[in-house]
Amino acid sequence: MSGDPAFSWMTKHGEMAGRIRNIDWSKSPLGEPSEWPQSLKTTINICLSSKFPMYVWWGSENINFYNDAYISIVGSARHPRFLGRPAEEMWSELWPTMNGWLDEIYASAKSVVKKQNEATISFGPAFDDDGEVCGVVAIVLSADMFS
Repeated sequence: MSGDPAFSWMTKHGEMAGRIRNIDWSKSPLGEPSEWPQSLKTTINICLSSKFPMYVWWGSENINFYNDAYISIVGSARHPRFLGRPAEEMWSELWPTMNGWLDEIYASAKSVVKKQNEATISFGPAFDDDGEVCGVVAIVLSADMFS
């Protein structure tokens, strides 16, 4: 684990935890990690600890975080360059559809489940420290995970 006090809240190891620690977040809309809301820190820790492929999109820019299990889904064309970038950049070809799902989640504050190719994705609302929807937490399931 890094000795950087800005990440003293991060409880997980692994490739993605290391990559998150190594981004210059001062250039991001999220700003310095030591100033991130507790809700974001907790959501990232939950994502990183999951054995299921999982990602988080946070804030109005949908800043993208994902765990080690999601790396193979992201693929080498996108990993790791889209970590910490807006989700719309990462999934530009799917964004018109995904943006509609986001609108649904923000409006209802409820999860939606969608089938995408061979996977089923549960998109749930991520809540900020005031209990307002401020992003998405997604868990990816595929039939081959259970074989």
